[in-house]
Amino acid sequence: MPDPIPSPTRAPADALVIRIADPDDIPVLRRLASHIWWSCYRGMIPDEQIGFMLDWMYAADPIRHSMETGTRWEIAERDSTPIAYLSWSLAPDSRTLHLHKLYLDPAFHRQGIGQALLVHVRNTARQLGAAQVQLRVNRHNERAQRAYQRAGFLHSHDLREDIGNGFVMDDHVLILPIT
Repeated sequence: MPDPIPSPTRAPADALVIRIADPDDIPVLRRLASHIWWSCYRGMIPDEQIGFMLDWMYAADPIRHSMETGTRWEIAERDSTPIAYLSWSLAPDSRTLHLHKLYLDPAFHRQGIGQALLVHVRNTARQLGAAQVQLRVNRHNERAQRAYQRAGFLHSHDLREDIGNGFVMDDHVLILPIT
């Protein structure tokens, strides 16, 4: 288990612990995703798209399959309570760590936890010998874009992808060079 990362705005007793998720954690990941997505994306994308994407990406089988095929899922906890999750995979041929997901319960926004999670991602990429971290962020999610920019991410390009049922993901692709 990685070392706890102390939150910059809390006493050491409230340390943030990031642990590897396993298939037994799938219900926890699904609950976190549903809570966070409905809280964060309502009004940014249509409710029907939120429901579609949660069913598509966060059903137990897709999560389990991704775990079995090289995507690492992690859960961040404070006082043993799950408050965030992330997932990533490494593309060794391009030396790119793809950050697929990084979501924090909105009750814990503006406490430095998101930045602590990004430091964890950067350190993980460095330990694995990655040259960069790459992620996608919804082009309307200005709060997340600002957080990524504060962490040193740079705009690479835009990507608009048809995901079915008449919905699209309209994202900025950001990269963080690892030096």
